[in-house]
Amino acid sequence: MSELDDFLATALARQVEAEEALHNGDPEPRLAMWSTQDPVTVLGAVRSASGWDEVSGLFRWLGSGFSDCTAYRFELVAAGVSATWPTPSATSTPRCPGTAPHSTRTPCA
Repeated sequence: MSELDDFLATALARQVEAEEALHNGDPEPRLAMWSTQDPVTVLGAVRSASGWDEVSGLFRWLGSGFSDCTAYRFELVAAGVSATWPTPSATSTPRCPGTAPHSTRTPCA
């Protein structure tokens, strides 16, 4: 099994479960997938957050706006695995392979 297959086998199912839970008002599975150690940032369409206190508050706020989801679809468009990570002086923030471009987290779960 390749590194990508290993990643997808473990992380993708957790991601889908976490997103479904959030859309049913429960942010806890999503919170469990994110690092609680700074730097952690969400660049969102509605709200952005930086630092664990803000990020966890954002996810709790998002969850409070959802309940009784009747349909949810997750489509993985692209995924990859890389052994190299940007240095702290790089312009991009490290991101777990396969995550949406609007989310960043360190380290990968």
